Amino acid sequence: MIQQASVDVDRWIPKRWDEVAGNQELVEHYQDILRDFVEEGEGGMNTMVLGKSRTGKTSTTKLFVKCLLCQQLDSDTLNPCGGVCDYCKANPRLWGLSGLEVFSLLGSERPA
Repeated sequence: MIQQASVDVDRWIPKRWDEVAGNQELVEHYQDILRDFVEEGEGGMNTMVLGKSRTGKTSTTKLFVKCLLCQQLDSDTLNPCGGVCDYCKANPRLWGLSGLEVFSLLGSERPA
């Protein structure tokens, strides 16, 4: 029964940028950071995400983190590889993590 509930929740969580409904400003902000990260190989950032409850802030941020940690990020679409790289194979879902846990995963450099 618990597994069924997590599958239902996963259905609504975006796994690609074109699946994010609303939050276009946040998506564009995250994509700008990712472009810089791809081009320069590193990036420093501080981002505070504020908004009404249940508007997709956490889901969008988790997609952003997945993109940062993906070892084969698509440089054109900025989408994660979808389970091709070692990181995405080992961590198919970040969705159970809280916001604090998500940001503690981020270091100053992209995993090799």
